[in-house]
Amino acid sequence: MTKNIDEDALKFEAKVSDDKYSVDLCFSNGETTLWESTVSTNTLETIITTLGLSRRAMLDSVPNELSEGFHPLDEYDPRWQISPDTTNSFAILWIRNSAFGWSGYGFPRHEAGNIAKWLRKIIPIASTTDTQPPTASSFGGDTFLITTGGLGFYYYGKGEKRIGPNPFEQIEFDSDRAAGIVAGSIAENRLEHAIRSRLRADATTVASSLFQPSGPLGPFRNKINLAYLMRVLSDDAFKDLTNIKNIRNDFAHHLEWHSFDSASIRDRCKNFILVDRHVGPVPTHVPGTLPPGPSRADPYLGLPDHKEKLADPRFRYTMTAQIISYLLGEGSEKPDAPLPLV
Repeated sequence: MTKNIDEDALKFEAKVSDDKYSVDLCFSNGETTLWESTVSTNTLETIITTLGLSRRAMLDSVPNELSEGFHPLDEYDPRWQISPDTTNSFAILWIRNSAFGWSGYGFPRHEAGNIAKWLRKIIPIASTTDTQPPTASSFGGDTFLITTGGLGFYYYGKGEKRIGPNPFEQIEFDSDRAAGIVAGSIAENRLEHAIRSRLRADATTVASSLFQPSGPLGPFRNKINLAYLMRVLSDDAFKDLTNIKNIRNDFAHHLEWHSFDSASIRDRCKNFILVDRHVGPVPTHVPGTLPPGPSRADPYLGLPDHKEKLADPRFRYTMTAQIISYLLGEGSEKPDAPLPLV
């Protein structure tokens, strides 16, 4: 490749060797060679990185708007991954370009959420399973989404019971406080649906009066207790939902507790039970069947980094809330389903 650098007719050439393990670099001015060298792949990456850092410090800066002219080649369907920064305040989007290496872009969580919403609007996804990486195991359907690209089991529901994708996106991308409150509220909403599905269908007015905020079944705690007495909840689900209720209330009422790393919240997240049954290693057996062992439950989500995920208090809380919400939501659509629902 030859490129004229500026009006002084300075030329730069880069020629890849036949074995594609090195490249010949040459600066020339007219017929005079000013500098040349043969460098390896690793050395070339160091040069690119060093020049990139220098370019970032120079004036004029890289323009804000993309203009016509010489630009690096696009990368189609690049490798990418998302990870938190050291403070867990930013979502770091890493994108691999085969010419320039890995580049990381740090977005505040709410901005990352806006990007996800925008992509959903412009990119139609025909099947939830099409979005799954080969290193993860998940099973979905038309009314719910189980995804490892995000963090959970999303049961959207039907009709008046439907909860759209926006609250689930908040669980993924918003602050710890927002995720804690929203995930707990979704679980409470699904719990009410499950209880109502077991009540008389011809007495909706009476039921609505009970579930009003000022009614006897308005408080989250009362819903949990009633569902447990009705055998809608198992012993473990009762304990997990009570824990979710307490953590959600802490986020809502204690302004100083704004993170899942707060000691009290972090310690209580260790006590969740269901998440350790529904999340684990990627199965190595026939797809669509549960991995062997009594500790696995349906639905099951296999993750290559399940140990790290299960050690994260935010993951344990939000995943537990979504597992319960999914099972209660699906169960509320089937009034004759055997109890407990979860």
